[in-house]
Amino acid sequence: MRASPLNPSTLSESEPARVGLQTVRARVNTVWLALLAALSFLLITNLSDSLFGDVLKAPCTAGYLALLPPRDAFLPALAKAALPPRVVAALD
Repeated sequence: MRASPLNPSTLSESEPARVGLQTVRARVNTVWLALLAALSFLLITNLSDSLFGDVLKAPCTAGYLALLPPRDAFLPALAKAALPPRVVAALD
């Protein structure tokens, strides 16, 4: 089952999760560039399988929170990490 994006503005004022979701969205919007750089580094270094899986949750979380620019910015980093280094060097 696929979850649909959760936008706090679509929740009623009485919904208890509304304020928390607004806070999380605001924080992700504020730090997503730095987070993208850190997560890209972790993808490229490939330290462990479990860490790699955790890094892949970031764009899913951004998409779930209806934050499209952070999610879309992470996709090229993911694609670059999926390619062998010699291919990436040839493209640069």
